[in-house]
Order: sequence, then structure tokens, then C-alpha cells
Amino acid sequence: MKKSKIYVFFLLLLVVGFVWVFAQTSKKEVPKQEEPTAFQTRCSICHSLKEVRTGMEKIMKEMHQKAGIEISDSSL
Repeated sequence: MKKSKIYVFFLLLLVVGFVWVFAQTSKKEVPKQEEPTAFQTRCSICHSLKEVRTGMEKIMKEMHQKAGIEISDSSL
């Protein structure tokens, strides 16, 4: 009688272990969706990325000219 209880307990433990291992290995990773940047949610409604970059380059050139610093176009 005791041997049969031990066998049933061992078999139950084996089945639970198998199910647990199978559940762990069959998990599929859900790709994380990238959250939109502030530019994408706010600025891109009215401005293109090229337009913003051109404007920033212009501001940087003006700031360097005011400070008396020469800057090449390749370093922008």
C-alpha cells in the first residue's frame, strides 16, 4: 500500500515538473513597442525632421559667429 502511494506521488511530481518545464520553454517573447518620441508626438505634426535639422544648423552657425568661433560645415 505504501509503495503504491509513493509511486503515485512520484508520478504526480514528475507530471507537474514536466508541465512546468514545458510552460517555461514555450513562452514567446512579446516584442516591446517603442514609445514615440516627443518629436513624433508633438513637433512632427507641423515640422519635418529635415526642416528641424536645417533650422538647428542655422542657429548653431549664428551662435558660433556671435562667439567668434569658426566652424566647418562637416562638423555640424
